[in-house]
Amino acid sequence: MTHDKTDSSNPRFLNGLLACALIGLAFSSLLLGEYSSGGLLCSTGGGCDVVRASAYSSIAGVSVPVLGVIYFLALLAAAAMPQLRAALLPLAAVGVLGGAAFIGIQALVIGAFCPLCLVVDFSAIAAGMAAWMSREDATPPLTSQRAMRLAGVAVVALSLGAISQWLAPPATTVVEQSPSQLPGAVAREQKAAGPVTVVEYLDFECPACRFQHEVFKEVLAEVDYEVRVVYMHSPLDMHPSADGAARAYICVEANENKDVAKAMADRLFTREDISLAAIEGMAEELGIDQGELRRCMSSDVTSAHLERDLKLAQQVNVRSLPTFWIGRQKFVGTSDPATVRQALDRWVRVPEDSQ
Repeated sequence: MTHDKTDSSNPRFLNGLLACALIGLAFSSLLLGEYSSGGLLCSTGGGCDVVRASAYSSIAGVSVPVLGVIYFLALLAAAAMPQLRAALLPLAAVGVLGGAAFIGIQALVIGAFCPLCLVVDFSAIAAGMAAWMSREDATPPLTSQRAMRLAGVAVVALSLGAISQWLAPPATTVVEQSPSQLPGAVAREQKAAGPVTVVEYLDFECPACRFQHEVFKEVLAEVDYEVRVVYMHSPLDMHPSADGAARAYICVEANENKDVAKAMADRLFTREDISLAAIEGMAEELGIDQGELRRCMSSDVTSAHLERDLKLAQQVNVRSLPTFWIGRQKFVGTSDPATVRQALDRWVRVPEDSQ
């Protein structure tokens, strides 16, 4: 016995559409919780943090996860309610275009991927494809039992955002510390450097650190006073080239002038490949002896320097990257140019003996 394609007893494409919409709703809600709380899953210095800090995390002042929640709720309603079926294909088309656009922005503009965002984006695209495949299928009647079941699953999906907020560790993006609270290692660097210093814990391969580097480049090109940037190294195990990059910078900083060290840091932050071979190529570009650099990177002195930075990171409770200080303000995670400029302007005007 064959089934007619309009047989509502086997609406496989429509069920697939509902499943994709519910997945998209769940992850949009989870992202909303992440954006609101500072992040249970997005606070590790990865691509999620970079995307969240970018200009593309909101549209017309509205957070993208909020728009995602609204979109997938509307898509669910259009798929489940026969009287709204006419809106299904237009909504699905918006989802396909939006999902593809956001994937392209992450790949080509931001240069980092948010895994949670990708689930939302691909869910929107898959839901759109399922909507097209089910365009000629009859929508099953919305019985009270079916409505209750869908509503229950949707409520569970929406609750993920609240769960993320509840579980997320308390974190403040900016904390102003008293002189007694300021870590000794940070205070020493600032005192030696004059009225304003940035002390940053970083990983050269970390996308969020790379994003923050671009912010500092933009701001420091605009200010009319000198700012000293001190790098403290905390390479993450998940980044295979980060340890070597940290060692290379330590060596260059110790043996070259500050302009060469600055140029090396910029290359380590901006080049896609920061393997040992690539680092040696950077050294050649800057006129640094490659053999001497290799010996320095593997030396006990460099290992001790890196170990000291790692221990200090634990002592001052560096939990995510980047973490940096401007004056007595501690910044956890990425900060936008306006925030960084405001902090620099504030602390450069503070006399050294009052810091």
